[in-house]
Amino acid sequence: MFYDPILAKLIVWGENRNDAIQRMKMALENYIILGIKTQVPFLKQVIEHPEFINGNTQTDFLQKYFPNWQLEKPTESEIKIVLSAASIFRMQTQNVPIIQGDKKHIFPWTTVGNWEILTS
Repeated sequence: MFYDPILAKLIVWGENRNDAIQRMKMALENYIILGIKTQVPFLKQVIEHPEFINGNTQTDFLQKYFPNWQLEKPTESEIKIVLSAASIFRMQTQNVPIIQGDKKHIFPWTTVGNWEILTS
């Protein structure tokens, strides 16, 4: 509630609807947003729905086909793997300066910080 929920817009085009949907699938598969929950998993399911692919979308599309949609919870082993990788990454990169020419910089993305780690 303290930030604009629209962090980014993803716009694709294609010669036809199918081409545009395929480009959107590829873009969503490669879209990376760290630290917050996003609607990317939901959007993937929407664009893969047969009625969406066929262009049969009306104002009740989401209520009709996704009335109780929930983000899938990661398994315990997925959580352990991700946390282990994040821990190793943090130990290796925490406040490691990056030297460019004769200047030394510490960039915020060289540490994991207090991010929420999600799997999709």
